[in-house]
Amino acid sequence: DMYMPHIPGWEILPTIISDFPAVPVIILTAMNEVNMAVESMKRGAFDYIVKPVDDERLVGTVRKAIELNHIKSENRRLREYLLTDKLSHPEAFSHIITENSQMRSIFQYCEAIASSPQPVLVTGETGVGKELVAEALHKLSQRSGEFVPVNVAGVDDQLFSDTLFGHTKGAYTGADRDRKGMIEQANDGTLFLDEIGDLAMESQVKLLRLLQERKYYPIGSDVPRTCDCRVVVAT
Repeated sequence: DMYMPHIPGWEILPTIISDFPAVPVIILTAMNEVNMAVESMKRGAFDYIVKPVDDERLVGTVRKAIELNHIKSENRRLREYLLTDKLSHPEAFSHIITENSQMRSIFQYCEAIASSPQPVLVTGETGVGKELVAEALHKLSQRSGEFVPVNVAGVDDQLFSDTLFGHTKGAYTGADRDRKGMIEQANDGTLFLDEIGDLAMESQVKLLRLLQERKYYPIGSDVPRTCDCRVVVAT
């Protein structure tokens, strides 16, 4: 709080930021002052919330602060890892033949991010081996599930939803039984979506929701299912 009984929040804020840089600070105060909010953010506060506090906003802000902390921690680990010049698991790249130093840097980056659950975007021209890189990421992740590749080029929204999310019996004409989607097949594994740049905008919205909420709905069902697969996309 900005105005606590013994010491004002704006005085203790710099000390917290200096001594505990990994701890996000959220200001809660009855003072609805723009200048104070701006100054707090400049001093390192993550956010500034005016009382009475809206519970939904507070929970959302805390979640964002934790997510940002995780990202910063991953970035630090990546920087430290990329300073080394050795591959810990060269066998994961045995199917890619190259002596190019830039490709070796990509291999190092793959090792550094392999354990992260965050989605990965692989870019490059046709034929350069984007799927091979995705396969290497899957091997390095040590996930127990399968590597499931799907080419989404030219796939319309209906087919995209059916392919990824599956459907329930009776969802549409000809749906005479339940069918698992590729997401369920890739459970605890890696789902690789190739040519993601050609995906229809409606399908991109559904994919974004999947990545953000880790939930999806099979066609014909109003019961959400959870997704525990690493998503790698390429374009």
